[in-house]
Amino acid sequence: MSHSALLDDLRARGEQQIATLRRQAREKIDSLRAEADQQLAEAESQCQLTAGQSRETVRRKMAVTAQRQASLIATRAEQKLNNRLYGLGIKLLNGLHDPDRAILLSRLAAEISDNNWQTIIVHPDDQAVARKLFPQAEILTNQDICGGLIASSSHGRITVINTLEKRLERLWPQLAPEILQDVVTHEQRT
Repeated sequence: MSHSALLDDLRARGEQQIATLRRQAREKIDSLRAEADQQLAEAESQCQLTAGQSRETVRRKMAVTAQRQASLIATRAEQKLNNRLYGLGIKLLNGLHDPDRAILLSRLAAEISDNNWQTIIVHPDDQAVARKLFPQAEILTNQDICGGLIASSSHGRITVINTLEKRLERLWPQLAPEILQDVVTHEQRT
């Protein structure tokens, strides 16, 4: 083989090896790109999944917070309504006037034990009847008492409150739910 043929053969082999190396490099680059694209797609998918889970978590937290706030608002509104209804109940008591207040006061006075009461507090309209029922006691008046009496022993050691207001106050926890339910039912109809 001649020198020039040898050079041509070496050159051809070198070019062939360079072409093989280039082809292998392109294949490796394409493989790396495909792998990178696959990893990127997996990462994007994981990000979307995580973002979806995060959105769902935030949505649930917001729903719970909204539910708590709605419950708090409803509770406050119910409490305000309860207070207004109780106030109306007291006003209604003030508007109730037994045709014979003496009978009401006598019945309520009979419910308390005979304890030599020192002080009796009644509505001003009941003062005369109270003097007859408790002749030994000091009779005081209070315009806020709708009906009934407050009796105190000497030095105030024992006090009995037997007024219509106190009776409403004691019964209110049982009456209020029924009244509130009636109000809500009426509001839903209208």
